[in-house]
Amino acid sequence: MANRQQIQFAQRVRRIERERRRLARGYVTRLNSDGLLINKPRSPVRFPVVPVVFLCLATILALKVLVMLRIGEQDYNARVAHLLNGSRMEQLGAYVMYADPVTVTVARMVASRTG
Repeated sequence: MANRQQIQFAQRVRRIERERRRLARGYVTRLNSDGLLINKPRSPVRFPVVPVVFLCLATILALKVLVMLRIGEQDYNARVAHLLNGSRMEQLGAYVMYADPVTVTVARMVASRTG
């Protein structure tokens, strides 16, 4: 019986220590309906992955469109083809800068609007 009580006590101590560690990273004090103040751990601030990835993709698309508008579609494709024959980094750059249908469509739309 004493052994079972010791196990329960050790489990309770671990639970209390875990709660204290969580509260040490920050907490919010709430008032219960019965007037008791309760400390709740702050929820962790999460990094906004989806907006950051979307922003990176939009920036790459804009860069590709601007370069394509500046040097022309044929010259752009020729330069990307030249990069495909280079080193691994140049091949990676060619893969990123490849004129996909979205890039070509957006570049043509912008070119038609700007004249």
